[in-house]
Amino acid sequence: MELDFAKVIAVLFLILLIVIVFYNKFYKGFKQKEITLVKGPIKFTEDYEKQFNGQDLVPTRNTFLEPDKGHGITLVWEMNIPNTDGSRHYKSSFNKLKNIITIGESPQIYYHPKKGYVSFIFKYLDNPFYSHFPEIKLENIPLQKWNKYILIIDNRHIRVYLNGNLVKSTSLPNVVILNFDTIRVGKINNNFLGVVKNMKIFPYPVSNQELTTL
Repeated sequence: MELDFAKVIAVLFLILLIVIVFYNKFYKGFKQKEITLVKGPIKFTEDYEKQFNGQDLVPTRNTFLEPDKGHGITLVWEMNIPNTDGSRHYKSSFNKLKNIITIGESPQIYYHPKKGYVSFIFKYLDNPFYSHFPEIKLENIPLQKWNKYILIIDNRHIRVYLNGNLVKSTSLPNVVILNFDTIRVGKINNNFLGVVKNMKIFPYPVSNQELTTL
């Protein structure tokens, strides 16, 4: 049986066209929306701190959040946490939350060196006059190795992934309050003394399809 080379070439061309369309519509557009906060690797020493104004990061539109993509964000980063043995390494208490990143009042992400967990703090309103700040604790973090974290805030729903696995999922009574006036990475005299790289924020909650490309 002889091959019809014209048909084979036509099929290959069609496959290539589909790949190009998919790349431009999904992957390329998706990558263009990511905002790099830390490229790294950067060690969060006690004198490290970096601040951003959210609106300066998206100068082409009036809001930080991506229009028509829902209320929420996606935060991705890789982190290597040291196995410190006491307060002598820190300028503030060993028994205290150490800054990783805070985005206004919510979300706030810290590491507690004495108790060994990553803390995620969120804000929501019960009524116009009363705020709640629930905390999610990610415990049993592997130390002295690189781990990849993904936080997705989608309206009032929160998911945390560690090394590609969903490890925390919860829904708050109301939407998570997001404010991007000040995005602070690290904090002088209160850092966790680990190393961070590839910290990126997407101004919307990524889809399950996009999640596989992170």
